[in-house]
Parts: sequence; structure tokens; C-alpha cells
Amino acid sequence: MLSDIGLGSNLGDCIETIEGALESIADIDGVMPLAVSSIYKSEPAYYEDQETFYNAVCIVTTTLEPLDLLHALQGIENDFRRTRSFKNAPRTLDLDIIDIEGIESDDTELLLPHPLAFERGFVITPLLEIAPDFMFANGVLADDCNPLVGLTTDIAKPREDLAF
Repeated sequence: MLSDIGLGSNLGDCIETIEGALESIADIDGVMPLAVSSIYKSEPAYYEDQETFYNAVCIVTTTLEPLDLLHALQGIENDFRRTRSFKNAPRTLDLDIIDIEGIESDDTELLLPHPLAFERGFVITPLLEIAPDFMFANGVLADDCNPLVGLTTDIAKPREDLAF
């Protein structure tokens, strides 16, 4: 199955953190990296009184069940000392499953496609960079989305300079 994963960071060396997280994702058994976007700078979303975020999106193929992939990603967040002090707080690393090919889920632990992906510039912009014709499992085209929050402001590191 194809899976799209969003990566974000706004504490510490964010670019180094995202690069390390990409390596960790590639090391998950049952996951094969396919593509990664550039790392973008973006405005904070929802809780705006915090530092600029750095975001990317990667596409992988996986043999893992969706919840198993989620738990593996949460383990990587923990490895990077992710804390959840309050909703939308600053973070060392945030990994979100944006979409898994053909799967819609209303499971409280994993909603698919990610219900806020369509309004987030830090998801839609990097996703369109690597998958310009991307369609979410619910039939929404990424190109038809109109992001309102977390708008990207600049490329911090081009995808050509990332190893994935």
C-alpha cells in the first residue's frame, strides 16, 4: 500500500531532525521509501505563538497494517523526544499519516485521510511537489484543496539534497 506521511518540527535543529526521521522511517521493517518533498518553512497553524515550522511529506510503500505503521511512527517521535504538553504545542518532531491508498477510516486512533490535511499548506504544498495528481482515498484531489493554515513560506532544503 502507498502511504503519505507528513513530517514537521519547530524545536531544535529542525532540518537535521527531519532528515533523521526520514532515515528512521526508511528503517522500519515493511516500509520502502519512494519519494520525499523539499523541506519547507511554514507558518504555525492553530496555535500561532511559536517558532516557524519545517515540514516535508514522504511517500512510502508498506506491508504494515495502518495502526502498525502509526505505532512505528509514534515510536520514532518518542526517539526524537516528542512531548505533548498541549494541543498544537511546539514539538521536536511530528509524524502524521496523511493518507493510505484506498483506505478510509473513522477509527478514533487513526482517521484516514487525515481530517485536517486538506486545509494545511504544509501538507498540500509538499504533497503536490512529489505527487502533482494526488487523490486522497476519499476522492479529493490535492490540487483542489485550498489551504488556509500553516502556509508555506520558503523552501529550506530542496528535495535533491535529501537522501531517502
